[in-house]
Parts: sequence; structure tokens; C-alpha cells
Amino acid sequence: MKISLNGDWKYKIDVQDIGIEKKWWEPVNIENNMKDLSSIKIPSCWNTIDKLEKYEGIVWFFKTLELGSYDSTKDLLIKFKAANYYTTVWVDGNKIGENEGGFLPFQFPIESKLLKSSSIHHMALRVENIRKKNRIPGISFDWYNWGGIYRDVDLFILDKLRFGWTGVHTKDISGETATVEVSYEIIDNRDISTIDVDLDSEINWNLYYIGNISTNGTKEEQDNNKEELNTKEDERVIAENKIDKHQNSESDIDNINGEAEVEDSDIIDDLFSESIAEDDTEQIENVPIDLGMDKIEGVLIKSGAISISKVHRKGQFLIKIEEPHTWSVNNPELYQLVLTIKGSHQQKMCRFGIRTITTKNTYLFLNDKRIRLYGVSLHEELMPYGRAIPEEERRQDIISIKALGFNAIRTGHYPHDESFYRIADEEGVLIFEEIPVYWNIDFSNQETLILAKNMLKRMIRRDFNRPSIIMWSCGNEIPIGGSLACVRFIGALTRYAKTLDNSRLISWVSLPSFTKIPRSVKNTTDLYNMNMYFGWYYLSPYNLNFFLDAIHYANRDIPIILSEFGAGAKCGFHVPVKKFKKFSEERQASVISHQIKVLNSKEYVAGFFIWIYRDFRSHRRTNKYQEGYNRKGIVSEKNEKKLIAKWMPKLVNKRFNIQEITHHKLKAKLFQVLGWPLFKLIHIITNVGQKLTNRFHGGDSYYMKTPREK
Repeated sequence: MKISLNGDWKYKIDVQDIGIEKKWWEPVNIENNMKDLSSIKIPSCWNTIDKLEKYEGIVWFFKTLELGSYDSTKDLLIKFKAANYYTTVWVDGNKIGENEGGFLPFQFPIESKLLKSSSIHHMALRVENIRKKNRIPGISFDWYNWGGIYRDVDLFILDKLRFGWTGVHTKDISGETATVEVSYEIIDNRDISTIDVDLDSEINWNLYYIGNISTNGTKEEQDNNKEELNTKEDERVIAENKIDKHQNSESDIDNINGEAEVEDSDIIDDLFSESIAEDDTEQIENVPIDLGMDKIEGVLIKSGAISISKVHRKGQFLIKIEEPHTWSVNNPELYQLVLTIKGSHQQKMCRFGIRTITTKNTYLFLNDKRIRLYGVSLHEELMPYGRAIPEEERRQDIISIKALGFNAIRTGHYPHDESFYRIADEEGVLIFEEIPVYWNIDFSNQETLILAKNMLKRMIRRDFNRPSIIMWSCGNEIPIGGSLACVRFIGALTRYAKTLDNSRLISWVSLPSFTKIPRSVKNTTDLYNMNMYFGWYYLSPYNLNFFLDAIHYANRDIPIILSEFGAGAKCGFHVPVKKFKKFSEERQASVISHQIKVLNSKEYVAGFFIWIYRDFRSHRRTNKYQEGYNRKGIVSEKNEKKLIAKWMPKLVNKRFNIQEITHHKLKAKLFQVLGWPLFKLIHIITNVGQKLTNRFHGGDSYYMKTPREK
């Protein structure tokens, strides 16, 4: 059973960091001070509150809840889908856990012996978003440092025997058959001495076809598909679709604490320390099949059962699906796998799509068909919500992005809310997801590496079943040519990612301060992602053609993606294009349109992502045009289309013909000699500029340590 804890909470600002010393978390203090505390709606960002817009520091949150007759034979868990950045949780005066990181879910078990005998219980949270060097991201980053509990909070009452993390991925699509592999983990917290059961058990599974439920998917198409399947399986549906009325129907929620092998054995104990993985528990929602739109009943197409041993609580099995409906951008077909285990009333539901993503030479292949990525990036921010964006707004973003002609979204530079990826599955858009390893974090710090691996694992396990996600990125604008520590750090992350998921592409994003990927990390990445801002930060947009060809010449056997490019514009600021005025809509349109033409002319370019879809807040952007916003969006912070957005449907995937310099070996060889020093000079200038920007706009002079006075 799931109990939502969203809604009315209380909060108190802790400017002097005295809350722990004064024991604000004790129930007696909560009860005595509750009437004097301020009210807040959760989920939300505290920076949306008057006087707290620029507050960076500590805020305490309090919630009183009534459990009624809690069954102590069940497991009790509390889940937070995200809180930024460091969170400590108390229930009835007992500290139940701490979490570091602002973009991924975390959960804690609540032992029944810790609860008061009363049915009224008190919860306290201390949340702080203070930037520090050894955190991820570190002190300086180019987005707003939103603070608060900005995603859902839920309480779960669960059977002690249940499924843990469960993953489904496509092994093979061959002819008229697809093979999917199901990986499962089972949690058994029962007291064996008090029960008389056979510990050997059985897993039963039912596979349902859901179909295309996208906004553009026609009801007639869905009904025809389902009618065809019902005709084939009618008798089996009647016979096997009988579900025990006493069972709880639960949807898939990822286990974020389960263990996995780590290649770097010297840090395995730290990575799975007690604070991270002390309880390998699973969260399950007590809801019917809910696909985010209408409640759609799938069609049962296949069933089966496997025996499991009391010794083996983890395993895999294969399911062959005849005449599969593959997931694609134009036709995002979905399936639902429902698992039950003997001895438990709870079900595990995993929604997935049948699709593969592979590379060959410089090309990408989706379901063995070549595909190019025409993408745009998106920050998780929409005013006036901050990061606590309503689901209907997230869906509208994806629909609007697809309407402009894009087929891919890069969710920069951290995992977004789970609902965004579910909507991407439904609407049919490809996703490039990454952890917030950003710029010059502390690459030489072993604890920072442990934290990064933990974030990577939690992201992959949370979103493993999402067919829309085709790539895991281990960081953005990594100065891979800058230090040996950075090379080792990224190499360790990419190797670890491949142990967690070998069905997707693994990479990271580089600033191209060199022309050839270092050999030490090249064999751990599937793509060469790079950010280049010709015509904005340096040189001219007309230089992109030459530099792309030179980079390809040095890296002929790997797909190249321009993961960021663009230019800023203040919405409504117009200057004739010939004047090429910075922050005019005309200059932005000229820079971006030329670079799209270049990119679409290159056979070896696997795709691109414009930076960015929507303007977003940033403490680093303070001139008269930016006014606290990064203005590189093709729409404004209010979703007003700029000039380039109006051009985009006719431009984004149109092919052009621009001569490649790689046909001229002499020019390419000359670039090999002169290009690297030129890149290095650009890199040095960029680093100096970044350090000066960090000094004056790194955030310390922007964010307030106390609430703002009017």
C-alpha cells in the first residue's frame, strides 16, 4: 500500500545551523512549535517563496502523520523521489537515514520498534543545498541551485516477501521473434522461525501488450492491434487473466540500493557502505496499471512460471515474443510484464518496450535501422514551479519539442523526475541521460568517485526499463585532456556503467581540447560527444565545418555527436541580421541555422543536441540581456518561441551538401599538426575565462546565506 505524503508541511529556516544542537527533530519540540512554523506545499522548491529566492543554506521540514492500526508484520518504507542536496530524516525522534545528491530517489526503512505507541507520528527533515568542492556538482555550475523537497514523498507498507529491483531489456530481435531478458531480485525479510513455509518458491509472469498510447497514436490503430491480439489469445486470456481479488496490484518502482559488482575492487566496501546499501528494499505503489494518461488495460499475450531456490534470490530468465511490436520514435509500442511470487500477495509491474540501440563505425542503429539524432537539451526548470513541474507541463514540453521536428532530448545535466521518462516512453522520443559530474569537480578525490558511482548506479537502476533512454552519460564538459586524474575518473565511471547495463550506449561529454580521444578512455566509450560554441564564445560559426572534419579524420571509427552548440538571444530583442548583434534573435537564428546545415551535411555525424530548448535561471548570467537567465533557449522561460524555433520544423532534419575537408588529405594532415595547438589555445582561453567567471559569478556573490529583506 502507498500513502502519499505530498501536501501541507511546515518549515523553518536554520540560518545559523543550530537545529541539530537544539534538537528540532524531537517530537516534543515539533509539537510545541508546530503552530509557529510556516506552511509549505510539498513537493516544491523553497526558492519560489518570497524572500527565499536566492537563499542557499539549511531548511527544516516537519510533517505529522497518522498511521492508524499499522500492521507490524509488514515492512514500512519512506521514499523521497528527490531533495536537494543533503538530506537527514528523523521519525519520532529517531534518525532513520541520510542521503547525498539532489536528483535521484532515496528510501529508508522504518523499524516498527522505533515508532511511538501512538497512532500519531512526527517526521523531521533537514535539507541543505550548500555548494562544496567535493560534491557533485561542485562549487560552480551553470544552472540554478534550487533547494527543497521538490519531488514526491511516499510511505509504503509492504509484504516482507516481495520483488526487489527488476529489469527488462531486449536481447535480440530476429525475424518474427524478439527475446527479452528479465533480471530480478527477491527480498525476504520474514522471520523464518515463525512461519511454516517452503522457502523454495515459484515466479509466475504474465506479459501484456499495451500498444501505442502516445498523444498522436490513433485510437483506431490501438483498437485494431488489440482486437487482433485478442482474437489470437482469447481463450488463454480468459483462462489465465484471473487474478486473486485479495492481491495488491502494484506498479514498478526501482530499488535504488541493491548491490552490483564494481570493477574497482579497492573501493567496493566504501561504495556499498552501510549508509548507502544497508537495506536492499523495494518500493511498490498500491495502484492499478496507470500509464500516466487513461487507465489502459493491456492484452494478455503470454504467460509462464519459473522455479526459484531459497539459495538464489537473484536471477534471470528469457521470454520469446512472437511477432513483436518494436518501440520507435514514430510508433512507441509498449508492453507490461506482471510478476507474482508464491507466498506474497504483491505483484511487480514492469512497463517496457522492445528496442535495441547499437553502433557500427560512425553510425547509430535503432532496431537495426540507421537513425540520426536531431536533438535539443532541456533543464528541469519551469517558472513559477522551479523543478517541481506538474506532470501535464512535462508532457507538453515533450509534445512541443517533437512538434518542432526533434526526435531526441538530452536531459541536462542530471536525472529529471521519473514521470518525464515515462512520458518520453509514451510519446516516442529518444533520451540522453546523465549524472551531474560537471566541469572541474574534484577528480582526484576517491570519495568523489565513490559518490559518482553511486549516482550512476542509482540512475541506471531507476530508469533501466525505459525504452526511450538510449544513452547513459557519465558527465558533461569533462576536461579529459587536462589531467591524468580526470582520465582515470571517467575511465572508472564508464567501465562501471557497462557492468550495470550493456544494452545501452555509454559515454561522456568532452570539451574538444584535442583532436583524438585518448586511448586510455576510448575503449570505454561508445560515442564521441563534444560541446562546441563556434560563433558564440569563439571564432565563427563558419569554422565548424573545418573542425568537425578534422576531428572525424582523427576518430574515424566512432560515432560523433555534437552534444551542445548554440547562441543566446533575449526574446523580443531584434536587430538586422547583418549587424550580427549578440543576444538578438537574428544572430541566434543565424548561428544555429548555419551549424545545423553543416551537421546535416556530414554523413559521419550521428546526431546533435542544440543547447537548449528553454531559457533557464543561472547565477552566472547577469548582463542586461540575461538578467539571471541563460538565454540560449530557442524558447523563452515563458515558452515564447524565438525566431530560430519558428524556423526549426523546416530546418532541423533537412539534409544539405557541404564539402568535407577529409577528402583533401593534405589539409587534414596539416590540421593534425596545427589543429591541436589551436584547440589547446582555445581551451586555455576558455579556462581562463571560466576561472574569472567563477571568481566573480561562481555563486558566492549571488546566493544569500540569509532570507532576503524587502
